[in-house]
Amino acid sequence: MSNNIYAIIFENVVKNIIVADDYSLADTLAKASYGNDAFAVDSSRYATAIGDLYEGGIFYHILEDGTKMPVEYIPTEKELIENLNQKIVEIQNLLTDIYELKLSMNYILVLLKNTLTEISDKLSGTPDMKSIANVYADLIERSIKTGEIYKSIEEVPDLIRDSVRNILINRNINV
Repeated sequence: MSNNIYAIIFENVVKNIIVADDYSLADTLAKASYGNDAFAVDSSRYATAIGDLYEGGIFYHILEDGTKMPVEYIPTEKELIENLNQKIVEIQNLLTDIYELKLSMNYILVLLKNTLTEISDKLSGTPDMKSIANVYADLIERSIKTGEIYKSIEEVPDLIRDSVRNILINRNINV
């Protein structure tokens, strides 16, 4: 037989804390001490004290200001181990997710690097932006002077418009 700790409850108040071999004995002692409306509750896993309330299956400490504070449940070693094992599994799952995300990020970085290398290789055979802007600036300057095709900077593609505008301003051409 194992001894358990029981709270003796009468009128929703913990009247006593006893150690008994089983519930039947504890309940008999409660009724013998406080009448048939008294009963025993296993309180082995709660840090309850005489004077605490017991309502709706919950122990409460009564604070100085009269408020009720639930008595904390004290888990068994088995429950603690199960809880820790569950948290370990959750952490392992998170670490796996982080590792898979890192692999995905590395893959994306490799793709970006390859794409940038490909773009760089393709651009190495073409004139740079400044050269293209100079060509457009020359065309606009000539067209303004001769009345030919490009009469406005607004007709220049957006990508090089600002460079062209700056070149024309440096040449003292009103744009």
